[in-house]
Amino acid sequence: MSAQSKKIVFQKAELTNIPTLTSFAGPSGSGKTYSAIRFASGLVDGTGKRVVVIDTERGRGRAYARKFDYDYVEFNAPFGPERYLEHIMAADEAGYGAIVTDSFSHEFAGEGGISDMADENLIRMCTDQDGNFDHRKAERLTALAWKTPKVAHKKLVTRLLQCRSHLVFCLRSEPKVRFTKVNGKTVIEDAGFQPITEKSFVFEMTLSIAMSNERPGIPQFLKIMGDHKEMFEGDRFVDEAAGRAMAAWARGTDVSKKSSTPKPAETKAEKPRVDETPRTEQKVVHQPKD
Repeated sequence: MSAQSKKIVFQKAELTNIPTLTSFAGPSGSGKTYSAIRFASGLVDGTGKRVVVIDTERGRGRAYARKFDYDYVEFNAPFGPERYLEHIMAADEAGYGAIVTDSFSHEFAGEGGISDMADENLIRMCTDQDGNFDHRKAERLTALAWKTPKVAHKKLVTRLLQCRSHLVFCLRSEPKVRFTKVNGKTVIEDAGFQPITEKSFVFEMTLSIAMSNERPGIPQFLKIMGDHKEMFEGDRFVDEAAGRAMAAWARGTDVSKKSSTPKPAETKAEKPRVDETPRTEQKVVHQPKD
């Protein structure tokens, strides 16, 4: 056995002090920001640590300052992966218990985000010395234009998975359609609302939640582990109790049958604030399938 291999120590696996990643996706007015801050407040409850909101939406992250106790930093364009990492790692190193990023969708579709990066690559590769853009060449090189933005995004995700803080991400959603063949004819079908982000991002999460305008604050699950289902039993809002249950699970506590709480009466529950921020404009270069 080599000296190098002797340094590797194996031990019994135990669920203890695991940082979690949670995403809240929804259209404007679905209650994602309100729910995310409630959930994050529960994550740090009793720990002596604080919540910080990293706000990409021009001060809207301060909207709940009278309702919740949290710190705040404004994050302006450009919204590339490296700048997201800079802000999140700074908060992690500062010792925050939970970091809410609102919105992470700008990393995909915002100014300087990975869609912009792909656009710039494609323009550079398909424009000749006279400034003429070759559209046929662009069709062939779209996938190649996405190579470096995808690598930058994957590096970001890899670093996020190493954070010590609980991470909470807000994602905008937009309606999508799909094209199918029916009796030889192309039919456009409603594909529902989809998160504006790199397509695999929500599946990197410990928990991924979708919300709708029809039922603000009520979760639908894009990804949920069996251990977490009891935290959301019944038709109830995402609240501080859910955050406390997630934090207890991350510490290794058996949370089965301990964290379910009844849904608040709808006549008394506070409706999440309607976010009136316009949807980020999508870019002309579409992300290709892997």
